Amino acid sequence: MAKYQLYPPGKRGPSWYFRFDFKGRRLERPTGELDRESAERYVIQYLADLYKAKEQQAARREIVTFADALAAYRAFKPPRAVDEPLFDKLEQRLGDTAVTDIDHSLLVDTANALYFRRSNATKNRSCLVPAAAVLHYAASQRWCDWLRVPLFKVPLKTNRRPASTDDVMRLLAEVDGPKWLIIAVIFETGLRITDALYLTADRGEGKVNAVRIAKTDDWMQPFFSEELEAKVAASERYDGDHLFPWRTRSGVYKWLLPLRRRLGIHWHPHLSRHALATELLRRGVPDRDAAAYGGWADTKSLHRYQQHAPARLVGRSAYALLRDYKEQERERVKSLLKIVGGGKTGGEPEESQ
Repeated sequence: MAKYQLYPPGKRGPSWYFRFDFKGRRLERPTGELDRESAERYVIQYLADLYKAKEQQAARREIVTFADALAAYRAFKPPRAVDEPLFDKLEQRLGDTAVTDIDHSLLVDTANALYFRRSNATKNRSCLVPAAAVLHYAASQRWCDWLRVPLFKVPLKTNRRPASTDDVMRLLAEVDGPKWLIIAVIFETGLRITDALYLTADRGEGKVNAVRIAKTDDWMQPFFSEELEAKVAASERYDGDHLFPWRTRSGVYKWLLPLRRRLGIHWHPHLSRHALATELLRRGVPDRDAAAYGGWADTKSLHRYQQHAPARLVGRSAYALLRDYKEQERERVKSLLKIVGGGKTGGEPEESQ
């Protein structure tokens, strides 16, 4: 039983109260008793019940595995389709482990094993964040203690260079048909390639329909230039009303990667998403409008895609400021001389009377 300190009635209230340590925390509680003997009996019984409940809870926790917690979490909050593979990998790796035995170091080892040589951002997004969601749900059901899951450190800004317009134009000059269209669409809208492949449009009409963004599970209405809308209206449709014949990005990369190597261009579709974010920043589009335009979940995601290119600050020239300072000094000296010379700044001094 934990040690405790008993205190008489006074500033804390009309009854005896006690302090004790539990799970690393210093707690305080009134007994509701007015005499010391009754207060001590209350404290002994209270602590006995508290530790008995803790032991029973620990016994229940031992049988709850990560797979059990994941099944309960899926029933409560079904993951998005794009996230299902992430949870499947975690279940294969941690499924038989009791949730009480999972700590941060185990999650770090899991992330490093599952996503070897991948970026810290990928390890966070694909392992630590979904694992934390399951464990926090388990903690809410009192199957384990709450576990704080610090994420791997990632840079505040992306280190990817936005796509060069010249590179995209060189690609467009080499292709036609659906290949030309997919590159042009990604250039104008900044859509992720997987989302772009699911674009549809009614036959004979250039305006495309809204598309579901897999990463955010929201719908987005992309905007095309008038010229691109005309191109879409005249283009062929595939599998119903789809604009493109490929259903997966691997189908695009089969012809795009050889073309890119032949032209000596370092470009892939996601770089145009970075370029769009940077262009929206350069044009001064408000963050919320920019996030909606490109289908970003929030402005924080948008900021990670933007590359800042500060312009020259007007009025920050040391040469110009020094020139102005000297001019002001000359004017100040002239003013002083005028005062001293009785209103004259040059010529012969007046004779005294």
